[in-house]
Amino acid sequence: MFRRAAYDSSVSTPDKHISRFCFAVACWILLASLAAQASDEPRWFTRSWLSDDGLPNNTVTGIAQTPDNYLWIATANGLARFDGLRFEEFVSRSFISPPDRGLLAMTSTKRGGLRLATDRASLVWLDAGQSRVMPAQTSGLPNSTVNALLEDSREALWVCYRNGDVCRVTGGQVRKFSEAEGLPAPTICSLGEDAHGQIWFLKNGRVGVFRDEKFHTLADADPGVGRLAIARGGGVWFCVGFRLFRCSEAGELTKVGEFGTARGASEVSVMLEGKDGAVWIGTTLHGLFRFDGKQFDHVPTTHREILSLMEDAEGTIWVGTGGGGLDQIRPQAVELLTGNSGLPFESVSSLTQETNGVIWAATQDGSLSRLTNGQWQTIPPGPDWPADALCLAADAPGNVWIGTRTHRLLRWRDGRMEPWGDVRQIKGQTIHTIVAARNGDLWLGGGDAPAEVLRLRDGKIQTYELTGDVRIIRASVEDAKGRIWFGTSKGVLLRVEGDRLVDETARTTGEPESIRCLYATPDGAVWIGYAGMGVGLLKGDKFTLFGAKTGLYDDYVSQIIADERGWMWFGGNRGIFRVRRAEFEEVAEGRAARVRSIHYGLGEGLPSMQANFGNAPIALRSFDGRVWLAMRTALAVISPERLRDNSKSPPVLLTRMVVGERTVAAYGGVLSPVNSQSAEIADLSQPLRRELKLPPDHRRVEFDFTALSYVGSENVSFRYRLDDVDDDWQDADKRSVTYQRLAGGKYKFRVSACSAEGVWNETEAAVTFEVEPFFYETWWFRGAMLAIFTAAIIAIVRYVSFRRLRTKLLQLEQQAALHRERARIAKDIHDDLGASLTQISLIGELAQQDRNAPAKVGSHVEKMAGTARQAVKSLDEIVWAVNPRNDTLAHFIDYTGQFALDYMRLAGIRCRLDLPEAVPQRELSTDVRHNLFLVVKEAINNTVKYAQATELRLRIAVSDEKLELSVEDNGRGFTQPPDDASADGLRNMHQRMADIGGQCWIQGRPGAGARIAIELPWPRDHHR
Repeated sequence: MFRRAAYDSSVSTPDKHISRFCFAVACWILLASLAAQASDEPRWFTRSWLSDDGLPNNTVTGIAQTPDNYLWIATANGLARFDGLRFEEFVSRSFISPPDRGLLAMTSTKRGGLRLATDRASLVWLDAGQSRVMPAQTSGLPNSTVNALLEDSREALWVCYRNGDVCRVTGGQVRKFSEAEGLPAPTICSLGEDAHGQIWFLKNGRVGVFRDEKFHTLADADPGVGRLAIARGGGVWFCVGFRLFRCSEAGELTKVGEFGTARGASEVSVMLEGKDGAVWIGTTLHGLFRFDGKQFDHVPTTHREILSLMEDAEGTIWVGTGGGGLDQIRPQAVELLTGNSGLPFESVSSLTQETNGVIWAATQDGSLSRLTNGQWQTIPPGPDWPADALCLAADAPGNVWIGTRTHRLLRWRDGRMEPWGDVRQIKGQTIHTIVAARNGDLWLGGGDAPAEVLRLRDGKIQTYELTGDVRIIRASVEDAKGRIWFGTSKGVLLRVEGDRLVDETARTTGEPESIRCLYATPDGAVWIGYAGMGVGLLKGDKFTLFGAKTGLYDDYVSQIIADERGWMWFGGNRGIFRVRRAEFEEVAEGRAARVRSIHYGLGEGLPSMQANFGNAPIALRSFDGRVWLAMRTALAVISPERLRDNSKSPPVLLTRMVVGERTVAAYGGVLSPVNSQSAEIADLSQPLRRELKLPPDHRRVEFDFTALSYVGSENVSFRYRLDDVDDDWQDADKRSVTYQRLAGGKYKFRVSACSAEGVWNETEAAVTFEVEPFFYETWWFRGAMLAIFTAAIIAIVRYVSFRRLRTKLLQLEQQAALHRERARIAKDIHDDLGASLTQISLIGELAQQDRNAPAKVGSHVEKMAGTARQAVKSLDEIVWAVNPRNDTLAHFIDYTGQFALDYMRLAGIRCRLDLPEAVPQRELSTDVRHNLFLVVKEAINNTVKYAQATELRLRIAVSDEKLELSVEDNGRGFTQPPDDASADGLRNMHQRMADIGGQCWIQGRPGAGARIAIELPWPRDHHR
């Protein structure tokens, strides 16, 4: 079914074939040898920070790391602190006075302090917020330019000057060393202290130790300016010129080798031995070099002048340059291959690797290239190769299969391109995916309508027809059981089962979602990359979907590949990221809620990139373990072994606490905010001397925090919690959190950090504070309000109870009054009306007995008539007394006056009335009105019975305060009122007036008549 075609049809003669072949072989051998040499050189990634990033100055003269993990940067403009993302500048005037301004050297101490040398030769001590300055002009220090500083284990500060002077400062005392103490001729001196506390020196090619207050030379190399670095295995490394030496503790000198070529005034400026034993060498004009024990490497930096070197706690090398800012040096883990790397086009559409290790790439412009011995070779177009590749795959026998845009299937075999014989069997399909199955079958996915799946077996094509519109088949994979899977742009997931295709979409998302890629892992799982829904994991009968809500960095996943270290790598719309495979399994099994994504962007020197999709296979793990991801602007090659997996969590610190617009607490450390800003600011790096108190009228409380990690600091995550406010830990999407006004009370804010690898801090950063309450929120106010409320409730209850009691008493009084009134009425009826009726009855019986005596009957009848009239009169009095319409003062006066006139007329006694012309509107209760009337009636009755008077005067006077009433006669009078049994009427008069709150007076003179006066004060609340 295949026919062989010449690799280049433009050359037809055998001689030309041979000549070109030989030339090509020679070129490949040359390129391979160059590539082999280049491959021996490790690649380094340099990340830089400049003044635009917050660095005070691009000239970095010193780098140090304090025990809290902060990086301190000394520059020509002053001092800065760095947490991996942000610089915090400390102006020089906060710890030194003019004219000192810039810093020339810096070193850290074992106690966590810093020692600085200024541009005016002053020395500065910074320790836990305390600063001390030793000016050169007044302390005995040389007024010369400082070159380097060293604080030894005895806390003595050694100062090396550019003019060759060496001084030691101990307890504020300065001692200058010279040739008398064994110090060689005046060139720059380099000092270091080994693990045993031994001071080493290098000066003018002579290396030795400081012992017994003398400098003792152990070995002598070539004269010249040099630098030394303490060797972890004992002794020192040192350079003179561009030559590297090693001196043992016994003084044995070994010349290690030379690096570069010293030209002009270039010299070694700084040296450092890393934790891995490699020696780093910085120069003044030729940049940075590294010696790994075998060879010297030139490491790229942003500036050739190297002023300072430092290795941090994570093993990262930091470089201070003389104009290029601050550089971070790490092994390059991600390499971007573009057209400058030999690719014919920067965008790759498909990748595969032959069994012999050769990597093939189909680029977006249709070109086909292969990588051999580190060099890309592009297959030139020819009659059988139109350069229109879309996808490719290598099979076990060593063939490379190529699917093209022009509906053809090609095979690369034994250095030649072979088109497949019967193009019609492809049925005009644009081949987007190829799977070279382990059983030898070749599976093709088409992209023209209608899309079809094709299988090539034993030289024959079998077609698998698709029902419905699935659009383009752009993803395919063979799982661990040898089953073939296809994914379409419409979101249909298909699995080959025998001679048919099974739609598995319902087992996943249910509804079709656009599929960009498929990947299979050895555990039988199939991974699905969706456009907008993240990643699906189909394992057995269980499907789990992972997206941004479950921690996935990007929901648009175009490529999936696993490395050999347990990580799943992804290419998406937002770039490259990875997640531990075990974390996916934990979420799928319900043992975790989220996965942790590590994104690779600017921190790894990667610009904003987007992954390619549309053809398969497109992602690759090569035999050497590298991961290849095809991006739209480059081919990303990742070396997972070069990535540093940090199993330690980064230290987390609270950096600032802001209330409203005022900073109340800040992290100080070496430079306390108390000294640099204001005494009112608490230092969060030290235990608080007093509890923070916040005013009650604050608008907001803001907490800033950071984690001191310098590798992948962008991937560090945080969680926080404010006790008594947050029910649980909250995830932070930035390094600050704000709470609106808090109620009065005590609070504790806590924050924890997690490394990119998912390791959380065991120790949290925390701060406690108290929000002072408003006066109405204080305990005493609330207690007072509670007491007032309680008292009010008691008062209300008491008032209501008393009111109810008063109402009940009033009801009882009214009821009692009613009973009394009823009793009185019954008594009056019994006494007056009953007596009259009894008398009438008796007289009637007498009349019945005397019926035979007309004269007696007439007399009896006359008596009966009088008694009846008296009974009617008594009944009238009773009716008047009980009628409520008569309960007024006017009715009482009218009735009483009329009663007196009628009674006196019957008695034949003249009656005079003295009554008020205008009677005020006053109410009289039935009881008062009745008692007053009975008193008057009793007085009138006594006059008729006993006074023998011819005239009676009734006088009534009414004022605003009282009622005055008197009955006077002109009868016989008396010396004193009687007090015998016949005086019950008088006593009743006194008693009746007393019952209604009045008084009664009885006065008389013999022969001059008698006078009965009564007085009734009006009640104060009496209704008028």
